[in-house]
Amino acid sequence: MRPYLPYVVLGALVVGLFFLLSSGTNAKVNPDKEGNYTLKMNKVYLFGGLIALITFVGINIMLFQTMTFNSINEEHIIFLVDLLILPLAIYAVMSYYRHKITFNSDELTVFKTNGQSYTMDWSDLEDVTYNAFSAKIFVSTKKHGKIGINQYLIGFKSFIEMLDSRTEIQNVSLLKSRLRMD
Repeated sequence: MRPYLPYVVLGALVVGLFFLLSSGTNAKVNPDKEGNYTLKMNKVYLFGGLIALITFVGINIMLFQTMTFNSINEEHIIFLVDLLILPLAIYAVMSYYRHKITFNSDELTVFKTNGQSYTMDWSDLEDVTYNAFSAKIFVSTKKHGKIGINQYLIGFKSFIEMLDSRTEIQNVSLLKSRLRMD
């Protein structure tokens, strides 16, 4: 039984992570004084990204100090894999601080991770699609094209309900069933 213990622990961690993310998605969000809803990324993105940054930077510093450059060995491979993971950790932290949406009964504003923001009326939305691999829905607009919105925003269900009530998009009910928000 002992050889399987790490896999059981890893599986439990992954299930717990997705439970935390999904519970935030269905959380109730209250509007501010002006009637605006603001949905921000789950703190799992911040803590996971910071832990990954600290861990992998620390590992790389230790590996770099002990590495010899005569031949390629496993230390070099670990170093390179860590360098590949670092951009994901940085993206997770940036997503937590930058990606959010603000909406009310009249308009929607999407703040993307790269710092761009898009404001549109609900009537500007033409279509919505879902990509399970990227965990995003993509809203197609008349002015801005396709804009991605992460499904793990705290209170995402409130956004989907407003999208359903304020637009005439046909496939919102299909989107709700795919996201298990029926």
